[in-house]
Amino acid sequence: MQPNLSHETVKINQEIYNGALEQPIELEYQLPDYYPGIFKMLQFRLEPHICSCRTSGDQITLDGDAVMKLIYVDEENGFLRTLRQNIPFSKTIKLKNEPIHEAIFYDIKTNYANCRIVSPRKIDVKGSLTIFLKVQGQREEMILSDAEKEGIELNCNSASIMSDQIWTTRQFGISEQIELNPPAQEILDIRINSVASECKIISNKAITKGEAYISVLYCPQGKNTPILSKTTTQISQIIDMMGIEEDFLCDVRYDVTSISGDLAENGSVLNVEADVTVNGCAMISKNVNLVTDAYSTECEIKTTIKEINSSNVLSLINENIVLNETIEKFDFDELCDIYASMTDISHERVSDGFLFKARLSVAILGQAGEEGAEILEKTIPIEFKLKKDIEKENADIDVNLVITKIDHEILNGSLEMKIYINIGGFVFCNEKFMTVSDLILDETKPKEKSNSALTLYYPEHGDSVWNIAKKFCTSPKAIIDANNLDDDVITDKIMLIVPII
Repeated sequence: MQPNLSHETVKINQEIYNGALEQPIELEYQLPDYYPGIFKMLQFRLEPHICSCRTSGDQITLDGDAVMKLIYVDEENGFLRTLRQNIPFSKTIKLKNEPIHEAIFYDIKTNYANCRIVSPRKIDVKGSLTIFLKVQGQREEMILSDAEKEGIELNCNSASIMSDQIWTTRQFGISEQIELNPPAQEILDIRINSVASECKIISNKAITKGEAYISVLYCPQGKNTPILSKTTTQISQIIDMMGIEEDFLCDVRYDVTSISGDLAENGSVLNVEADVTVNGCAMISKNVNLVTDAYSTECEIKTTIKEINSSNVLSLINENIVLNETIEKFDFDELCDIYASMTDISHERVSDGFLFKARLSVAILGQAGEEGAEILEKTIPIEFKLKKDIEKENADIDVNLVITKIDHEILNGSLEMKIYINIGGFVFCNEKFMTVSDLILDETKPKEKSNSALTLYYPEHGDSVWNIAKKFCTSPKAIIDANNLDDDVITDKIMLIVPII
């Protein structure tokens, strides 16, 4: 008679895509008639953003913009001017199968950006972007949970496996009035970096709070030397996440996708409007009893073993670090603006956390004597450590790094910079489990029974009660009860009484 088997359905979280997508940027741009012509280019950047992410069957489409920003000296009056243009792009990737309850993580970086002045009224832009995309999906697996029949023994181990994940994306707007003192004549650049610093979960919703760091570079009225105005504003949003509960781990990421500014007539107030994309990802794990081995004391047994691979979230990360970097022989008389970005970011596991390595690209706008505005560009190799006490050796991280602000001071001809970086995301590990999914008794092959009622056995260090019971075709519980054992693993040199049932 075959046993009455009970099965349980578990959700398995697995990585179904992890790769990098290349996006070339090419643009021939003719300046509008109302723009003064270009005499000298000071600074050129491509700032990429992912504006939306959508799924359709087994396809994922990312829509974005590469924002071209050019600060130049005009050929008419030698004034500083700015040119800004959005270059839209779209990228679609086909997955091996349609994801279920997907979670999508992405980041985008500029590999290189080049602007060539063809004529005072025409430029040629070329560049390259890399989109880093990771997709996780869920599937259901049936595992054995119990087998009801006398003589069947099951060895069960508890395992933490991802139970549910919820991912959502949406957009919201922020609006801020910034007072400019002295009043502005020309707005050269507006930058906003934003991070979520807090997330509170209530039923089916995540309430997020964070900061938006706003930098406005402008030329004051009557002057051609730019100055930088910085302000920080608080932002908050309620995100609908159906099924989320208080014990979920939730990571929220902000990305400012578009910025516009309206300068008042007197130049003293700038109305800044921005669109922000928020991605929320919530995950939870639960302990599952996996049947790792089975035997019968009555007859031979045939088991079906299933391998389960699961990506399991261990904890959240939301840390702020400060880097101190120095540029020697800094000969600008006046510093107007600092812009920095990180490229070639990598990390590795170390004893007390994770070590990051990257290249810091710094662009400094300043005044040097009577030369007028000049730009200094430096690439600095950097290292910094995220300290994290993690027990699992195979743990890794999935994080987003944001430079929130830069403070500076010129001391003895050197530029001292404090660079503030927010690190947010998950600590996770990819684990492999072996579990019994099915078993069949072969009643034509009965087990040979010992003629003794008990056996004396001297286990080796590290022997387990399960292996001993299986060897002697008896019950693990009978051995534990007969020897008053507290643990399944034998650590002391003792003599065991092995009852034969």
